[in-house]
Amino acid sequence: KLVLCNGRARCLVECAAPLVERVRACGPDSVVANTVIFRFGDREGPPARARRWRPVMAYRHYVLFLLLLVYVHSMFARMLPAFLVAVPTIGCETVCAGTSEAPLCHQVFTARSGNVSNTAGFVGCQECRARIGRYAGGGETGNWLNMRDGACIQPWQYGFLMGYGFALPFVLGSVPVARMADSANRRTALALSLGAWSVATWAMSWTDHFWPLFASRCVLGLSQAMVVPMSMSLVMQHFDEASHGSAGSILSSGVCLGAGAASFAIPLAIRVGWRASCAVVGGVGLVLAALTLATVHEPERERAISKRKTRRRMGRSPVVWILTLATMFRLAGSYTLAAFLPVYYLRAQLPGYSPGSYGLGNAAIVAVAGLLSALIGGTLSDCLRDDFASAPSLVAAGGQGLSARCYV
Repeated sequence: KLVLCNGRARCLVECAAPLVERVRACGPDSVVANTVIFRFGDREGPPARARRWRPVMAYRHYVLFLLLLVYVHSMFARMLPAFLVAVPTIGCETVCAGTSEAPLCHQVFTARSGNVSNTAGFVGCQECRARIGRYAGGGETGNWLNMRDGACIQPWQYGFLMGYGFALPFVLGSVPVARMADSANRRTALALSLGAWSVATWAMSWTDHFWPLFASRCVLGLSQAMVVPMSMSLVMQHFDEASHGSAGSILSSGVCLGAGAASFAIPLAIRVGWRASCAVVGGVGLVLAALTLATVHEPERERAISKRKTRRRMGRSPVVWILTLATMFRLAGSYTLAAFLPVYYLRAQLPGYSPGSYGLGNAAIVAVAGLLSALIGGTLSDCLRDDFASAPSLVAAGGQGLSARCYV
């Protein structure tokens, strides 16, 4: 692609309509062969738009897929305790049916003070899960299989662990992270946060009581505050504006894919134990962190943004507060179900229940339905956005309205 300007041939690359006039301004003798973007060798250098980094399509999809895996891993690690406390002790289902249970805590229970209506059944269940007495040699103990037994988690501690133990550090960490996403190196920050929650997940495999587990959970919540802003910002800059809805919906589907895949922790723990399950999940996260740091490009931001003015405008926007409240209520229902349904199914022993069937069924329903909803919602938003500026909000509100009956 060449241009003859003032008697000198210049080499030109690519196409940009705003610069065609600039080339023609060289004089009446200018001849443009193909449209151009800048003159090679021009002392001014390429204009700002020419310097913008544009990845090839294959690399864009690789980055999107890798960040989707990061998001899936974050949800898997976040929901992991909910399924590890629901791992049954194989062979004790009949003995423990209809009786109370207490964490084994690496102790031998022969009696229990308190209001236990069926003391004999309670003791039999505890002995079966501890593999002592007539149940000795029956297989792995509950301490090896179940996090509740092995880490001595009481019922109130489990609620605290899954609730404020994660949510409070997550919320507190979101405040500085929102500012970091506008100025810091997003790739490095995301890789470091992924490494931090992976180490915290691996550290859970060494705990024997509640407080070290709670500390690991706090580190996980604090580090996972970076997932959404950093990964979403990277994806939005790797894709054109016309594809933002589809790319964002694919990335958001990691919530459902990760929550569904976490149910496979039950059959995994039956095979390798709950401690090894934590170590495996933490190891996978460290591998993803290394890939993110080594292969994801950090695009330069296009222009400076008045962050103070933008934050002030967002704080005064009623839309921001409405969406925040809507998200709060939706997540309250979703996380309550996700945290306590596995324990309910383990204790209820419904006809046809087994760890394998529950893991496969829950993964299929949550992951497939969540992925379809994200893809359909993103595609509809992209298609309707030209005609309706509020299309993304309408699609989200309609989908939430359709699912509201399922929470009751």
